[in-house]
Amino acid sequence: MKKMTVKVYDYDNKSVEIEIPAKDVSEIEEIFVNVLSGDETGFIVLKNGKEIEFDASGCRIHSFFDGCYVIRGDAIAKWIDAKPSDGRTFSYQRHEMFTLGYKEGDEDDG
Repeated sequence: MKKMTVKVYDYDNKSVEIEIPAKDVSEIEEIFVNVLSGDETGFIVLKNGKEIEFDASGCRIHSFFDGCYVIRGDAIAKWIDAKPSDGRTFSYQRHEMFTLGYKEGDEDDG
């Protein structure tokens, strides 16, 4: 089976690549994201029911809950393709991009 990779980010904008047993985003049902102390954590649900957990940090001392959100539909590809750009903590920026006014089908990045 082909695999794709998805990048998740920690509080310091360091990325971790997560391998997903899917050929492309069409096999992803939804992505559940928690932001803990600036680190993206959560799990990806494939359309076949398989769940892949992820955590951008391997050494979090405290888990301060910064928010959570779910990505579905055409927003999945936009979430995966989003890249850090302005020096801000990207986990917070991506959280804002996909919770503040974003509706499935929007053609812009936020």
